[in-house]
Amino acid sequence: MLAGQDIMAQAKTGSGKTAAFILPILNNIDPLDDACQALILVPTRELAVQVQAEARCWPWPGVNIVAVYGGVKYEGQIKAFKKGAHIIVGTPGRVLDHLMRGSLRLDALTKLVFDEADRMLSMGFYPDMRQVKRYLPQHRVHSAMFSATFPPHVRRLADEFLRQPAFLNLSEDVIHVADVAHVVYNVPLMEKDRILVRIIELENPASAIIFANTRQKVNYVAVVLQRFGYDADQLSSDLSQAERERVLQRLRDGTLRFLVATDVAARGLDIPELSHVFQYEPPDDN
Repeated sequence: MLAGQDIMAQAKTGSGKTAAFILPILNNIDPLDDACQALILVPTRELAVQVQAEARCWPWPGVNIVAVYGGVKYEGQIKAFKKGAHIIVGTPGRVLDHLMRGSLRLDALTKLVFDEADRMLSMGFYPDMRQVKRYLPQHRVHSAMFSATFPPHVRRLADEFLRQPAFLNLSEDVIHVADVAHVVYNVPLMEKDRILVRIIELENPASAIIFANTRQKVNYVAVVLQRFGYDADQLSSDLSQAERERVLQRLRDGTLRFLVATDVAARGLDIPELSHVFQYEPPDDN
């Protein structure tokens, strides 16, 4: 990125890819210009906050980093813009809202990053991304896509946003899952709750994520575990921002043992001490 070439970089979560784009961006920021000079698009509110927090781990004199996402009032974000927002990390929908309102301008933009690009392009964010593109300046903007996967159809879509990108595969160590034991249980539908609890009793995980396909099922599984006396909480799209922050803070503090979540809501979470992952139902790959 320091060389100014557009790139597509494939890297798994927790591999340090955030630093790979944040440090070159910080190196390129002019603190004396309060305008937005770098825009990082991410698929979820949680990832926006996480990237912002990681970026702040490298204090850069005079550089402000603002997270922008839905579920909260516009006023606080607009106030942050007016104080100077050199780097904006945001979800495509809320960023587009600010652009359409005129509360955000990209005239001084020099860096554009798509984090978790496969999710944004393949899970419905493409229309918002195309609209955001209309507000980009006429001058050359250095763009980069970082993602855990780049299937062929995503690469084709990336051609619309990147100019002759270099492709970097930082995931050659995909066998990092080699030490993970995979077990499949074929159980009757009516027995799933009882067997899930029984497996938890036998495995006694230090911490675990339990995936379900819908927010209704997430709520159901969380309630089941709570009724059996387990410390369980949930993460899905119907939570308020305050509730999401509370759950994520418990994760960061290591005080939450079981997180029940949809795969989209949990996208980008990095939990080093995680010992188990349960898939309550077959993932919906449609």
